[in-house]
Amino acid sequence: MAACGALGRFYLQQPEYGKSLARAHSLLAHACDRKWAEACTDMGKVARLEDGRDRRKFWAFYRTGCELGDSRGCERFARAQMADRFSGDRTQAEQALAKACAAERLSSCHLLAQMLVRNPATLQEGVRLLGQNCKRGFAGSCTQGAGFSAPLLSAYPDCRRALPLASAACAAKDDDGCAIEDRCNAELQVTGAQSGTITGPNPVERLEQLCAKNSALGCLYWADAQTGSQAIAADPGRVRGAYLVACRGGLIGSGIGCVRIHLMDLAEAKTRHEAEPAISGLRDACKESFGEACCKLADVYRKGQWVTADEAQAAEFQSKACDLKEKSCCSPLAPQ
Repeated sequence: MAACGALGRFYLQQPEYGKSLARAHSLLAHACDRKWAEACTDMGKVARLEDGRDRRKFWAFYRTGCELGDSRGCERFARAQMADRFSGDRTQAEQALAKACAAERLSSCHLLAQMLVRNPATLQEGVRLLGQNCKRGFAGSCTQGAGFSAPLLSAYPDCRRALPLASAACAAKDDDGCAIEDRCNAELQVTGAQSGTITGPNPVERLEQLCAKNSALGCLYWADAQTGSQAIAADPGRVRGAYLVACRGGLIGSGIGCVRIHLMDLAEAKTRHEAEPAISGLRDACKESFGEACCKLADVYRKGQWVTADEAQAAEFQSKACDLKEKSCCSPLAPQ
C-alpha cells in the first residue's frame, strides 16, 4: 500500500504524463480502500481536481485520512472547514487541528493557536501554544506570540516578554519579528532596562531599513518613532507614506496604521467635506476595537469638530476607548 500511495502521489504531481490524474485516482483509491491514511488524504486532492464544486466529497477523504492517523489530512480537513464560512464547522476544524498538533505537526499547532486566541475564553491557552510552538521552531508562532506583548499591538505591552519571541522570529528571517525586536530594543534602551552597546545601525535606523523593504510593522514602528520629533515636521509626507505601507500591509499592525492615516487626514482637513472620510474611517476602526480611534471620536464629538457637538456620543466613545485600555481616554476629563 505504501508503494501504491507513493506511485499515486507521483502521478498526481506529474500532469504532463497524459492521463496521470486518472492513474493517480486508481492507485490512491486502491490504497485508501485498504486504510492507507496518506492515500486517503491524497484522494482528497484528486477529488478536488476532478470536481472542485463537490466540496463534501474531498472533505470526506481528508477526514478519513485524518481519522486513520495522517496529520496532513487533519490539517487539510481543518483548512477546508475554515475556508467555507457557509458549510464549514469550526468545532470540527479545531478538533482536527488538535489531533494534528498532538502528532507534532507544527503548522497545525499554529493554526490551532490562531483559532484559540480569537476566543476570549481560550485566549491564554492560544498564547501559551504560540510560545510553545515558537520554542519548537515555528517562526510564525514566534511573531504572533510576540505580538500579544508588543508595543502598539497589545493592550498590555511588555517588551521583556515580547523580546525573546521576537528575537527568535527575527533569527528565522521574519521581518515582523525583527520589527518588534528593534522596537523593544529601542524602548528598553531609553528606559535603561537593557545593558550593553549596539553595533551597527541603531534600532530606529533598522526599522527604517525594514520599512524600505515594505515591512508593514517596520513602517508602523518607524513612523511612530517620528511623532513629536523634528523628522515629522521636516518630512510629514514620508511619515504618511510609512503609515500607508502599514495600513495596506494586511498583516499584524495594519489596522493601527490605518487609524494613524485617518488621524493625519483629520488633522489636515480644512472643510467638513474633507473631514468626513477620516471620521467615517475612525468610526469603522472603533467598531473593530481600536481604542485610539474611539478616543479621537470622543474628542471630535465633545468639541463639535466637523460634527454637531454631542456629549452623549462623546461619553459613549470615551467609555469604549477606556474599555479597550486606551489610557489617554480613561480620566474623567479625557480626551483633551
